[in-house]
Amino acid sequence: MDKHSEKHETYKNDPSSKKKKGKGKRAFLGILFTLLFLIGLLCFYITYLLWNVERTDLTQNEQDLGIGADVWQDENVINIALFGVDSRSVEENIGRSDAIMIASFDAKHHKVKLVSIMRDSQAKVEGYGYTKINHAYAYGGAELAIKTLNQNFNLNIKDYVTVNFYQLADVIDALGGMEFEITEAERKNMNFYIKEAADFAGRDYKLVKKSGLQHLTGEQVVAYARIRYVGNSDFTRTERQRAVLEQVFQKALDTSVVRYPSLLNTMLPMIETSLSNSEILGIASRLVLFGKPTLEQGRFPLDGQYRSGGGNLIYDLDEASAKLHRFLYEDEPFYEEEIEEPAA
Repeated sequence: MDKHSEKHETYKNDPSSKKKKGKGKRAFLGILFTLLFLIGLLCFYITYLLWNVERTDLTQNEQDLGIGADVWQDENVINIALFGVDSRSVEENIGRSDAIMIASFDAKHHKVKLVSIMRDSQAKVEGYGYTKINHAYAYGGAELAIKTLNQNFNLNIKDYVTVNFYQLADVIDALGGMEFEITEAERKNMNFYIKEAADFAGRDYKLVKKSGLQHLTGEQVVAYARIRYVGNSDFTRTERQRAVLEQVFQKALDTSVVRYPSLLNTMLPMIETSLSNSEILGIASRLVLFGKPTLEQGRFPLDGQYRSGGGNLIYDLDEASAKLHRFLYEDEPFYEEEIEEPAA
C-alpha cells in the first residue's frame, strides 16, 4: 500500500473526522430549517395581509363574462382588467372608472404588458347599445365592464383589480417618491390639484415650486396623474397614469423582499379585486421568483386611427382586437418601430 492510500485509509477510520462531518451536516440542516421557517413565516404574514383586500366575487360562467367559444387561450398568459378610480372616499368609487387598462402577465416571454383603453372609446355595452366604454362600470360594476372588454376585444378576462389613484400617494411615499420631468403648464395644474385635495382633507400640503426634472412626493405624483387639460387631453393623461404605474412596478421589484410586508400593508387596503389569495401569490411568484420582468405598454386608440363622434372616440374594434392579440400572445411590439428610409 502506498503512502497516499495509507493516508486515505487512516482518514476513513478516524472517528474525529466522522464527528466533524456529522457536526457540519447538522449545522447545514439547522441553517436550512431556519431559512425555511423564516420564509414560511413571511409567506404566512403576507397571506394574512392579503385578507385586507376588498374582494368581490364574479360569476364563473365564461358566457356571462362575454368570453366566446373561439377566444384565444394560453396558459402562459394571464389577462386581468385594471380599473383606476380617482376618488377621495370608498363611496365615490362606485360607478367611476377614470382609467381602464388590460394588465397581462406573460410567463413565456417574462413580461408584464399594460394597455390603456381610452375611457371615451365607443364600444357596445350589453343592454345599453353603443356608448363610451367607461359607462359599463357605472351601469353594471366590474362584471359588466369585464364583459364589455371581452366582447369588444375578443378577450378571456375573468378577474379584475380596481386601484384608487388618490390613495396611491401612501404607496409612492413608502417607495421613496418618484422622479418626473414636469413642464411649467403641468406644474401649475398639479399645484391646483394638490391644494384642492389638501383643502378637502384639512391637511398641510407642499406645492411643486419648479418645472424640469423633479423628485415628487406621493401627493404630488397623484396630482400629476390627475392632470387632464395639459397636452392632448385624456390621451396624455393615460400616458401619465401608465408612467406612474410603471414606476410603482419597477420600484416594487427593486425593493428588498424583507420590506414587502410593510409595503403590502400600505398598498392592499386601497385595492378591490376578484382574485383569490392563491391567485395573487401565483402572479407574484411569476414576477419575483423567476427574475425581473420587463414592462411594455400601449394605448387604444392609436394616434391617427380614430374619429370623434358624439363625444366618443370611434375606431375599428376588430382591427384593435387583432393588434391586441398579437401583442399579448405573439409578443409583437405594440408600436411600429420607425424605419429610416435609405439615402438616395
